[in-house]
Amino acid sequence: MVQNPYEMLLVQINRKREEMILLGNLHGLTSPETINESHQVDRLLNYLLFEKAPLVILMKKKDKLVSRLLYLIESTKPF
Repeated sequence: MVQNPYEMLLVQINRKREEMILLGNLHGLTSPETINESHQVDRLLNYLLFEKAPLVILMKKKDKLVSRLLYLIESTKPF
């Protein structure tokens, strides 16, 4: 199945997030490795939210992608 660029970005964000969680469990939440991974997740999310999301919402307002974006945003909030 061919994914559009937005879906690929969501997959990349989720992978980075999973790597960050693994590093946090392995090295601790304040380790340089975990913090670096967290910064990478932040950069991807900022790119998605400020560069891509406005276009996605305008172009695909009724698409499931918007609900996936909102789910991703909710799932990345701190506890």
